[in-house]
Amino acid sequence: MKIKDKDDFFKKFNDKEWFCNHSFEIYNCIDVLVNRTLFGDKEVALAILDINWWYIGLFSKKLRDDEEIIEKALRNIGIEDRMRMGDIIECASPRIRKNIELLEKYKCPLKVFPRKMHDDKNLAMRLILEGRGEYKDCSLRLRKMSKFLPFCKDFNDLPDEYKNDKELLKKVLINSNFHGISDFPEEYKSDKNFLLDALALSDNKHNFINCVANIDKNLLDDFDFMEIVLKQSGHCLSYASDRIKNDRKLVEIAINSFPKSLIFCSKKFIESNDDLVEKTIELLDGNLYGIIDYLPNKYFRVKEYAMKIAGTEDTFFKLSDELKKDPDIQKAWGINGDCFEYTYYWYHGFYTKKEREAIREALENKDYDGFMKIYETNCKGLPERISVWAEDTYIGDIDIRNKENFLKITYNESEAG
Repeated sequence: MKIKDKDDFFKKFNDKEWFCNHSFEIYNCIDVLVNRTLFGDKEVALAILDINWWYIGLFSKKLRDDEEIIEKALRNIGIEDRMRMGDIIECASPRIRKNIELLEKYKCPLKVFPRKMHDDKNLAMRLILEGRGEYKDCSLRLRKMSKFLPFCKDFNDLPDEYKNDKELLKKVLINSNFHGISDFPEEYKSDKNFLLDALALSDNKHNFINCVANIDKNLLDDFDFMEIVLKQSGHCLSYASDRIKNDRKLVEIAINSFPKSLIFCSKKFIESNDDLVEKTIELLDGNLYGIIDYLPNKYFRVKEYAMKIAGTEDTFFKLSDELKKDPDIQKAWGINGDCFEYTYYWYHGFYTKKEREAIREALENKDYDGFMKIYETNCKGLPERISVWAEDTYIGDIDIRNKENFLKITYNESEAG
């Protein structure tokens, strides 16, 4: 039953238990709970804006012409999210959208200023330099000016007469963080010199990976081209040909640029190049997240190799049972015997009171079947991982869906979120 009365609205929204039980709907689809007639009430609207600014689109035409309403929404979103401020202004009445003083006060983006102001050279340039405007928001007249052309981020936004200017196109490609290559004519996607020049000019060379997915495949098998690229952006090994991925010299170059590049190589290559694996581990300095599953099995079965990854997160439980009991191994991971704590954090807000009680009961009573019944029906607030600690040392995560792991949990209400 939807809330139709203002007093009932405030009574329920001030009731912590009711609010908690309906938090998902409150933060994501409040119109499921509240009758649309209340979206024309100013007091209700101001209260709703404290919950989520984007509900402003549900408000009545009269309220969207109210400066207090619009300003509260703008304050709630914060000036750091300028582009989303545009969404608020676009919901406002035509009168407010023409209020230049308000737009400047909240540092709104150029795109929401009155259309005629998109042709104001000084205003447009100022907002672009302040990060409040983009080339595409300017009038066609301004977009043809040499002063504005270097700010273009999209090939399709360029006036036709500039689409063959190679030097300008390099700047456009860099401005797009290299994503824009997909819109370039095919000739540029296979132009080795054009692409390498753009890479050399860029201050964020690691972004070149956004480009390699859309360039000519022959370049991804070009040794000279990929050597230059991998020195600047090791990530790009992921798109290289198999021949390049199995070339020891190029893989080492990629690792020096991006140590986790090793994961892009074949299992056979990894297992036959111990020194590159050790170099990767050394460069990552204990942060093996993302590459653990790519390490050869001997790192989890042979003590000599296991000690090389000692103390790194999420690795202890991959060791063989024999190694887990080894005193030297336990000491290296900061463990003193079998003193693990298995903690589980879940999120109350996604569940009704009845559901929360059922979850608590399943965890407290170690009722695996009961828990999994809830998990399989509605797992959005139940993460699949259990955090494992040895005193104050974080050891890693294990899967709660595994019955053996589930039964290890010592449930504590403070662990729930």
